[in-house]
Amino acid sequence: MKNIFITSLLATTLFNCNSTSQSVEKETKPVSIGFGINDENEKVNLIPGDSKLIGIWQEYLAAHAANDLDKIYEMDADDITIYRIDGSVGKGKDEHREYLENWFENSSTKWEAKWCITNTVENIDGSLET
Repeated sequence: MKNIFITSLLATTLFNCNSTSQSVEKETKPVSIGFGINDENEKVNLIPGDSKLIGIWQEYLAAHAANDLDKIYEMDADDITIYRIDGSVGKGKDEHREYLENWFENSSTKWEAKWCITNTVENIDGSLET
């Protein structure tokens, strides 16, 4: 009887250890919410982003609506790349500022965001890019 009890206890312990290690090993993959095309013309997954970034985006849009070139310049990354509606591409914060100066003079930039969503790009190599 002791042997059956010890064997049962050992089997239960081994089963429980295996179950735990299997559940720990499972890795969840982010859910894709769409796709983007990278600079190499490859399709990459868009996945949900950090919702804390929405506040930064709202600040950036408010600076555009106020035509606040200094604030936009401060918030731009040095190596910013802008894909414009006319198909042209702007590179760098100095070029962006120059483009915006002309745009603000000749256009109405008063708008208000009605909704906002963040996303992150899952690169081909699996790394994430915000």
